[in-house]
Formats: sequence, structure tokens, C-alpha cells
Amino acid sequence: MKFLFLTQYFTPEASAAPIRLAAIIRQLRRLGHDVEVVTAMPNYPVGRIFAAYRGKFYVREIWEGVRVHRVWLYAAVGKGWRRYLNYFTFTLMSFFGIFKAGKADCLFVESPHFRCR
Repeated sequence: MKFLFLTQYFTPEASAAPIRLAAIIRQLRRLGHDVEVVTAMPNYPVGRIFAAYRGKFYVREIWEGVRVHRVWLYAAVGKGWRRYLNYFTFTLMSFFGIFKAGKADCLFVESPHFRCR
């Protein structure tokens, strides 16, 4: 079975979501499933795209045997319009990543919560 994970945050970013997803993905691979990930260019927690990914629109790489499709987004942290632009650009650009990944039997979506104040 082919699983496609859609998440804004993934390794090498070190926070709860990437750590949790990495554990799930490793287990699925151990069970013999094909897994791909569509994610953003790493930028959390600093709000700047990591140096190795800066200036790129799309990167395809292999992480522990898993194809990872990274797409550009407007990197930002904190509150306000910049953070909403961060979420919006990932949402928009993730369609490109999903297209590159192709068909999957199961789509797993991890989403950060929105803070309304």
C-alpha cells in the first residue's frame, strides 16, 4: 500500500510533529508499505528556510528510503499576517508536491493548529 504524508513540518526540523511522523513512517516502512512525504522547505523554529534549501522552489530527496518532496513557502513564525501567509503559501504549493508524488492509496494529513486571538 502507498501512503502519502502531507505535513508542513518534517525532519530535519526538530519539533513534536516531525518526530511523531518519522516514527509512524518508520513503522509503515517496516511493515512493507511504500511511503512518500510532501512537506515544506525546512524553516522551523527560526522562520527562515535552512541554508541548504534556500533559493529553491522544489527539492526531491530520499530520507531513510522515503521519497520526500519539499516545496517552497513563505517562511515566518509568530502571529499576524506573515504567519497566515506562511500557512497559505504551503497550502498552495503543496498541490505541486502532491502532483509530483503521484497517486496514493492513503493520504495522511498533519496540520498545525491555528491560533485565533
